[in-house]
Amino acid sequence: MRWPHFHRDPDWQVDGANRYRQCRCGARRVTRAYATIVGPSRRGWPSLVDRHGVPRNSSGWVPEPATGWVREEDMEPLRPPPGPAAGSFR
Repeated sequence: MRWPHFHRDPDWQVDGANRYRQCRCGARRVTRAYATIVGPSRRGWPSLVDRHGVPRNSSGWVPEPATGWVREEDMEPLRPPPGPAAGSFR
């Protein structure tokens, strides 16, 4: 039986417009450090853009995969988020 676990939320690192946080259990979370700026998330960290391309304030806690987090050197290059859909308001 496992005891309930509450994630710690220390400021681990601020990089550009985002704040990266990692719990001692390995879970990761990205939040916006500046309210007026949304930048891309570092590779290997949860995205701040949802599947519709809308920016969020927080990615929420994502547990570490059983295989561990992938190192940034082993990942594909970071791609910019998709642009607005055709026919949408600007």
